[in-house]
Amino acid sequence: ASEFGENADLTLNDDLLDAVDDESTKGSSAAPKLGNTNETLILFYWDGSSTTVKDIDYLLWGDNSFAIDKTGVDGYQSDTPVASQAFLPIHNTDEKLVRISEEGSENQSGGNGITGHDETSESFGETWGVFALVSSKPEISAVTVSPESPTTEETITFTATVTDDEGLSSVKLTTIFQSDTTSHTMNQGDGDQFSVSINPLEQSGSLIYYVVAADITGLSETTNLFSLTISEPSEPPQELTIADLINNIDDYVGEQIEIDGVVTVSAGKLRTTFTEAFLQDESEKGIILYNSSLDTSFHRGDSVIVTAEVDEFDGKPELIYSNIQILKGNAIIPTVELSISEFNTLEYNYTFVKIWGKITERSDPYGTNAGANITIQDESGEQSIVRIWAS
Repeated sequence: ASEFGENADLTLNDDLLDAVDDESTKGSSAAPKLGNTNETLILFYWDGSSTTVKDIDYLLWGDNSFAIDKTGVDGYQSDTPVASQAFLPIHNTDEKLVRISEEGSENQSGGNGITGHDETSESFGETWGVFALVSSKPEISAVTVSPESPTTEETITFTATVTDDEGLSSVKLTTIFQSDTTSHTMNQGDGDQFSVSINPLEQSGSLIYYVVAADITGLSETTNLFSLTISEPSEPPQELTIADLINNIDDYVGEQIEIDGVVTVSAGKLRTTFTEAFLQDESEKGIILYNSSLDTSFHRGDSVIVTAEVDEFDGKPELIYSNIQILKGNAIIPTVELSISEFNTLEYNYTFVKIWGKITERSDPYGTNAGANITIQDESGEQSIVRIWAS
C-alpha cells in the first residue's frame, strides 16, 4: 500500500508461503502474525530453482528461541552460533522497532548473505532501536548567521538549534549561490546546537539557504528559505590626520577621536600648572594637547596614540586628551621646511618647522625678560621675528 487507509499488497496471513512442504511458516495457525515476545523475521532471495536461498536481512527479538543457524546444512556457509547471536528487547504495543544505522560490525565475508555477509552476526544493539509508535519530526529553530552582513572575503558560520525525541541522523545546510546548490553537513556543538562554516564566496550576490534535519526513524523537517546578501568589502577608512582636523575643525569639535603622532613640545615647558604640549604628524601640521592637570608622563620625541575630545578654545584647535599611549621613545620628529613667506601665513601654528635666513636684528635679554627676539630675512627679502625662550 502506498497511502494510509489502503489495503496492503501483501499480508503475512494471506500471502506468506510455506518454506517447507506441509509445514506452516506462520508461527501460529490460530494467530497468524509475528510474535510480540519473541520471534525471528528473515528477508531472503530465492531464484525459484536453487536448493538454497540468500539472506538479505535478519532480525531477532525477545530471545534466541527462533534463531537460525544453517551451519552444516548442505550448500550453506556457517552462520553465527545461536548462543552468540544478538537479539532485540521486547517492545510494547505502543512501540516499534526501527533500524537506525547500517549493519554495524556485521561480518562482511564468509556468510550466507546475498553480498557474502553473515547476516546472523549483526549486533542489533548498534543498528536498531525501540521507539514510540507515533513519532514526531525534528524541530528546527534559532537559525542564525554570522556575520549578519558578510562580504565576499569573510567566512560565514550558520547555526541552528535542532531537537528530536528519537534521535537525529543528520542535520544539513543547503546553500544556493550563483545557480550552484551545495549541501553542507552541520556538526553538533553544545547541547542541541548545530553549526557549519563555509569559505568566503569571493563574489557578491544573493545567497539562499535552508536547513534540513532527519531523525533515525526517517522523518525529516525543512526550514523556510532564507536570503543573505553578500557584498563587496568597503574601502578601509582613511587614517585621520592632524591636517584633517584643523582643516575641518567645525566637523570634529566635540567628537571623540584616536590619533597618532610625535610629541614636539612636552608638558611643563609652556605651562607649569596644566598640560599644554604639541603633537605633530606626517601631515605637516601640529596641534595642542591639553589636560587640566600637569602631565609629565610623555616627552619630546615620544611616538604616541592619543584618545581625546576635539575642541577649539579662543580660535585654537586642541585635543583634550583622556589617554596617551606611548609607542616608543626617541622617534624622528617630523619637520616642515618653509620659506619665510610661508611661515608668515600663520598656517603652521603649533608645528615644528625649519626656516632659513640671515639674522638682521636681535634684542638682548634685560630685566625679567630672559628671552630674546631675532629678526630673520631670507633671499626673497621676506622677514620674520622669532622668539627664543630662555628655557
